Amino acid sequence: MRKHFNVAGLSLSNILNSKEKINYNIFNKITDLKNIDINTYKNYNTLMGMREKKIRRSTIENITGKLAIIKMLNCDIELIRDFINTGSGKKSNNSATIKEYRRLTKSLNDVDKNSNVDERVNEIKEYLQVA
Repeated sequence: MRKHFNVAGLSLSNILNSKEKINYNIFNKITDLKNIDINTYKNYNTLMGMREKKIRRSTIENITGKLAIIKMLNCDIELIRDFINTGSGKKSNNSATIKEYRRLTKSLNDVDKNSNVDERVNEIKEYLQVA
């Protein structure tokens, strides 16, 4: 890729800013994501990024478990609150746990709002076809 685009780095911005004529067919081959499970790749990168920040594996497992519960309950904080409070004693204070679930729900919603890689690649392909 460096040779074809005459760039030092392989970031998308370097490739797009290259003075070389971008060959649509080469770009199409590079971005062919059909054989790649992009979600697994993104999840792996997220987990490894957490490990690089020295977050303990048990903490990561705790967070991912909470995220799975949030997804199972469709980010509905009332259902999550009910799940947390069910089986708890009347004197239990679950406010810190609910606050953590709220924080994770917000971060999950923020991630969902960002456009995914496939959409970005398809947009760039459309622009290249027009050019």
